[in-house]
Amino acid sequence: MREKKLGTTMTVRPTLGSLIFKKRENRTYLLQVNNNQAFDGVLYDDVPELARVGLIMHELMHIKDYQSRGFFGVLQRGWQYLSKKGKKKFEHEIDKMVMQAGFRNYLYFWAYFIMEESAASDAYKDFKKEIYLSPVDIFIDLDDDGILEDAYLIL
Repeated sequence: MREKKLGTTMTVRPTLGSLIFKKRENRTYLLQVNNNQAFDGVLYDDVPELARVGLIMHELMHIKDYQSRGFFGVLQRGWQYLSKKGKKKFEHEIDKMVMQAGFRNYLYFWAYFIMEESAASDAYKDFKKEIYLSPVDIFIDLDDDGILEDAYLIL
């Protein structure tokens, strides 16, 4: 884990050397945590415990996604991240992976904390609204008829 000034709370990516020279199952990943006290978003230390689980699971799903891809597939993800539309599609896919893995409640806590409880700037919240699933979206079964089945929010 490396602390760094970032545009968001936390990021993860494969290291360049492991992406080029290692098999996908042996890659190493760099987890970066924003430590910039002037950041207008949300710092990791300010995130409540249950919301942290949602944040960490989101980043772990990025690793799972990268591990499912070869070198060019990971490069394609990086290319996709250059456009707002591509970034939104990518992050929605990752959020869906978190929910499919059984961590919907924690993803909700993370999204709700950012949008409703944090001291993040309106600009940061607007960015999150544009790119990631909202707390309400997390309750919608995006792959079916819009109704959540066999899943309950535990508060």
